[in-house]
Amino acid sequence: MSRTQRGFTLVEVLVALIVSAVLISLVYGVVVLGQRSVQAVEARAADAEIMRIGWQYLHDAITHIQPVTNPLDPDDSTGFDGTTEGLVFVADQPAYIGPGGLTRIAIEVRDAGGDDALVVTRETFDPDSDDEKALPPQEAVLVDDLETLEIRFFGLSEDSETAAWVDRWQEEPNLPSLVEIRVTPRGASPWPLLIARPIAAVGLIDSELPLGDDPEAPETDETESDESPVDDDLPIDART
Repeated sequence: MSRTQRGFTLVEVLVALIVSAVLISLVYGVVVLGQRSVQAVEARAADAEIMRIGWQYLHDAITHIQPVTNPLDPDDSTGFDGTTEGLVFVADQPAYIGPGGLTRIAIEVRDAGGDDALVVTRETFDPDSDDEKALPPQEAVLVDDLETLEIRFFGLSEDSETAAWVDRWQEEPNLPSLVEIRVTPRGASPWPLLIARPIAAVGLIDSELPLGDDPEAPETDETESDESPVDDDLPIDART
């Protein structure tokens, strides 16, 4: 008695091929989606690291601003020039950041192929050196697609009687007591608010605080504490 062997029909083969193709496409889609998710996470982590490094660099540089006479303008006794969209100053940089020492730093917005970019330029500041022997300026792009940059300055300007926040700090005889910077990249989260207090201006801000006019201000014993009074109106990051 013979047995009849039955094979697959053409319809069954086609159905199997279709099912296999669907399964392969689903698996491929999952793999591609996973790769894109990993790349997106890595990109966000890289952006966050760049933001952290840039934020910390600007904070440290502003903190170590030094008032120096501008060699191109003897009447400029601080070398500081600030507007709401740019900042130029001289700071004492550590040796692990380039050549170190007094460094002229410029923070500005530049056009980069149709997009605004936040650029930092650094160059050694030595008014007595030969320009031909000076090292070329170094540039770094902190944000390659910038939406807004806002800079403000707090202090006692030459034209005012009380310390206040202003949008410009130019041709002033002293440094600002505080510098506030807000950076917003396009299509990304804004940087944390940066408020830095130049060390060279610490004495200025103490004299600007109107605590002496407050009859209810508590008396302090200078022999017990060397801490300076803090103005409640100042940002938290600027309090000592």
